Order: sequence, then C-alpha cells, then structure tokens
Amino acid sequence: MLLIVCLLIGCRLGVTTASTVGAVKPHRPQGSSSDHPVDGRRLIAENVRRLRAQRGLSQEALADRAGLHRTYLGSVERAERNISIDNVCRLAWALGVDVRRLLTSKRRRR
Repeated sequence: MLLIVCLLIGCRLGVTTASTVGAVKPHRPQGSSSDHPVDGRRLIAENVRRLRAQRGLSQEALADRAGLHRTYLGSVERAERNISIDNVCRLAWALGVDVRRLLTSKRRRR
C-alpha cells in the first residue's frame, strides 16, 4: 500500500522509472537554475509596485480600479498576502497589462 502511495505521489511530483521505484525526483521546470522555488508573493509584490509607480497611480487609485480594498493592496505590495489568482487577474486588468507581467521576473523578460 505504501509503495502505491509513493508511486502516485512520484507521478505527480517527478519522474519515476523502473530503476527509481520508490524514489521521488522533484520536478524542476526546464531552464530553472535555482535550487529554490520562486517566492511568488515577493515577485507579484515587486511587479505590482513597479507597474503602479510607472503609471503614476496611488495604491488607493489602483485598488479602486481593481475593486480591491486599499489596505489589501498595500499588504500585497509588502508581500504579506498570499493573493488569489482572481485578484492577480484583477490587478493585471487594472494596470492594463497581461497577467504574465505580474508573474514573470523582470530579469527573465529581458
């Protein structure tokens, strides 16, 4: 039973071959050079703050456009909130950008 559970988890998290039965290899996206996952909250926070400043919007104005509370937006920009994908999409729309701009590192876009 334990082997079946391990194999099911292995299929979801990594590649399992006949020689690695029971061993789970973590999935790493192609082109990933880091040994750590991306800090998503920090990434979104930096992108929202940068794009908002480029457009000359206050936190209150952006929050109003996106239909969010201004204090919530402030906590998103400080990377204190684990923001939902729906709210990421609202912010992208309010900023007039594709949602991928909020989810992509500035260094990677160059």
